[in-house]
Amino acid sequence: PSLGWSGWTDAHATIKNYSLSYDGSAPHVTGISNSTASWTASSSAGLTCGPHTFKLKAYDHALPVANNRSVTVPFNFDNCAPNPASISLPSSNWYNSNSPSVDFSSASETSSVQSGIDHCELFVNGQSQGVMNSNLCTSQTASRSINLLDGSYTGHMRTCDVAGNCANSTEEFIRVDTISPSLQAITLRSPTADIWGTDSSLNLTLSFCSVYRFL
Repeated sequence: PSLGWSGWTDAHATIKNYSLSYDGSAPHVTGISNSTASWTASSSAGLTCGPHTFKLKAYDHALPVANNRSVTVPFNFDNCAPNPASISLPSSNWYNSNSPSVDFSSASETSSVQSGIDHCELFVNGQSQGVMNSNLCTSQTASRSINLLDGSYTGHMRTCDVAGNCANSTEEFIRVDTISPSLQAITLRSPTADIWGTDSSLNLTLSFCSVYRFL
């Protein structure tokens, strides 16, 4: 995160420099030039996700002890990815509709001090099926209806929080088959045609196949 400031003046000894700290600890940076008006924390600053405070202190040129004045600024920090929603497949892993309703588990942040879920999306073969709001993403019984031809697809959920951190769920196979199997062959094994007999049983060999085969 970055902190910017303006409006610091001293009518007498003038501003000499600044120091900056965060979360009530000892100054992290001292001797900031009086011509500087911003500061950005490095990636090694050790900030955790959640609320924090910046404290900026200005010093003038007075001696032997400089006069100073400080201001505290609250800020929220979140660079933690959320727990994404994930696709919940039917027990057979197959849908028998070209407009299947794809269920998914709820999304959540990894802790209560993060920014909160903003939206989520279902992707099928890399194409977004539309953005869903946070209420739907965090629902325990959520689903998304999509239009698919018979076939096999890959799908995953992408979830983003208010701060802009996003995470993808594991990819799943979404399979659609709306065509009934066909009767491929009938072989009459007994009784023999045009032969009289006393056996009332009928012995048939049936073979079924699906019109399409999917991986």
